[in-house]
Amino acid sequence: MQLGRYVGWGVPVSVPEPETLLLLAVGLGGVVLTHRYRSARIAS
Repeated sequence: MQLGRYVGWGVPVSVPEPETLLLLAVGLGGVVLTHRYRSARIAS
């Protein structure tokens, strides 16, 4: 909690680059799809 607050105040407030957001979205989407695919495969 303290660490998050320190990082929040220590780092200048700036909007993340579109490329960074895109990479995060693609990475998270890939993990979710892989997890769902494995779960569905195990269930069936």
